[in-house]
Amino acid sequence: MRQILMDISPYLSRAALVEDGRLAQLLVDSKEQSSLVGNIYAAQVKDLSSTGFAFLNIGTAKNGLLQLDDYRQKGLGKISSGTRLIVQVLREGIGEKGPMLSATLSFGGRLIVLIKNQNEESFVRLSSKITDEVLRERLKKQLFELCPAGYGIIVRSAAVLASDEELSLEINTLHESAEKILESGKHIKPPALLYGDERLYSRSLKELLDQKPECIIINAQSELEQIKALCGEYPGNIDVTLHKGQLGLFDTYSINAQAERALHHKVWLDCGGYLLIEEAAAATYIDVNSGKISGKKNFETAAAKVNAEAAAEIACQIRLKNLSGLIIVDFINSRLQERQDELKAVFTDILKKDPSPAIIIDWSQLNIVQLTRKKRRPTLKETLTEACNCCKGTGVRLKPNFFADKIYKEIIKIYSEGFYDKIEVKTHKDIAVVLKKADIAAKITVIHDKPPGYYEIVKAKS
Repeated sequence: MRQILMDISPYLSRAALVEDGRLAQLLVDSKEQSSLVGNIYAAQVKDLSSTGFAFLNIGTAKNGLLQLDDYRQKGLGKISSGTRLIVQVLREGIGEKGPMLSATLSFGGRLIVLIKNQNEESFVRLSSKITDEVLRERLKKQLFELCPAGYGIIVRSAAVLASDEELSLEINTLHESAEKILESGKHIKPPALLYGDERLYSRSLKELLDQKPECIIINAQSELEQIKALCGEYPGNIDVTLHKGQLGLFDTYSINAQAERALHHKVWLDCGGYLLIEEAAAATYIDVNSGKISGKKNFETAAAKVNAEAAAEIACQIRLKNLSGLIIVDFINSRLQERQDELKAVFTDILKKDPSPAIIIDWSQLNIVQLTRKKRRPTLKETLTEACNCCKGTGVRLKPNFFADKIYKEIIKIYSEGFYDKIEVKTHKDIAVVLKKADIAAKITVIHDKPPGYYEIVKAKS
């Protein structure tokens, strides 16, 4: 059974996709960290780089980046500092980089995506999931006739089951909305938001509704009718109900516990093996380990069992953790080529089940796989956690004796200057224990409400 659980509070909107009781996806939105992807802005060019990028002010903390030689900017023409443009956010900002922008605008519906190009090109492209050639030709011909001048259409797989009236109505609705946005962008002073989801949870819910859930359970009476109306735009009879009971919605269905476990870097497999998942700035590294399976008698059989289970779990973890960019997987190496071929076929097939599938770009003889996956949202780790003040996100900190050595040398320097003759060191108890092992001619005070690594040197003159 596939269901969506929606937990809405004044602080966060969380939407969980649950498949047979297991958390498959968790999308979190807040007013401070709401996704910009899909938003359309009236923007102004602030600067141009020699590397082919334009920096645009869209009203956010960091200027957006427009790659001028990208195919999406075809027909844009010559621009300079101060040029006004209407752009759409393709990708969230990463690190010090601002959001990636495009001058090609897309207006998504349930059945089709309406595209507005700078060169006014008209086209019809169909989802690769529509495989029937006769049906493809019929849809392409039909939609060319319905396509508004100056626009293109990308056909979703859901259009296969739609009637002619439904297709025509959605195209007209999207076209009217697009024209209003474009007209507004001609007159409004940049930077300004021209289009974005009005409700905090709208984008997350639409993303999950595409995966055809059987029911939705929410905890907010005030949003019940709005969500029912939104579900009415999708095929099937989606049952929307209000959660009742003293225990919270996510606690009732163990979502909080599953989300916390999803942040762990170690994932155990039923067979006794386990995965180690390390997220880094350059790539995500996934190591498959045999764990409790020794495999001394038949290594190849044991390795194949662990690898097969790991392949299925890795696909689940990529989706749940929302991993993106370069992903490197180190499966247990096999000396048999047929075993490796079997694993590759299984893993490729499993990855296709993800709504945003990772693509295999290399598979070495040592069973090391390189994947790439499009970044649509921050990872689950980025969404739910922040860097620790003690370790600055490294996961490690200096040992107390290193801090003690540093403090000792600072005290020597202070006394050598000859101005201060009284020193008090206020520090965490771990450092205080080390300091008291030597005579440092300073008063040592333990501070209990400060984190490990904290110290303060107070100087005074008699």
